[in-house]
Amino acid sequence: MIQLNSDEIVVFEIRKHWFYIFWRALALLIVTAIIAGGVYLAVYFSSRYFQLNIGGSYEIIFALGFLAVLLIAWMSFFAFWTKYYLDYWVVTNERIVDVDLMGFFHQETAVVRLDQIQDVTIRVNGFFQNIFGFGTIQIQTAGESREFIMPNITNPEGVKETIFRLQNEAMEKPKKVEIAV
Repeated sequence: MIQLNSDEIVVFEIRKHWFYIFWRALALLIVTAIIAGGVYLAVYFSSRYFQLNIGGSYEIIFALGFLAVLLIAWMSFFAFWTKYYLDYWVVTNERIVDVDLMGFFHQETAVVRLDQIQDVTIRVNGFFQNIFGFGTIQIQTAGESREFIMPNITNPEGVKETIFRLQNEAMEKPKKVEIAV
């Protein structure tokens, strides 16, 4: 959870588009089916044509191999889902916070203040991004990290407009200056 300043308000939270996880899950399902079919064929043909005595029927060995493939596929999907769910951006009235899961126990947070934003670029590439309405936002800043990238997010045009509106509001708001005595 991010710490907010006293007068800071969360405007919205953004995650990657659902198509991102759907595409990965579909690819994982296809690979799992191919590997499971390969395990089945290998066990079936080795027991039928090579006259191997494997101590029982080939169905048991296939079931064990298939369960191993399913376990690996489930763990892979869990890793995809965790990365999808724990990578997000928080847009407040003062800044944009990027929370990025780098590993299961390693999370990095990057912050860009709205008054440091110089340019916001949107890239919507390909058929699926145009049809389903998602894309990448690239923010150029005046700070240390010159680029702030938000890949595969929903409604990039609306997010860009909101960022510009919040930036204009932040620039118009008078700055508080505290003088230490």
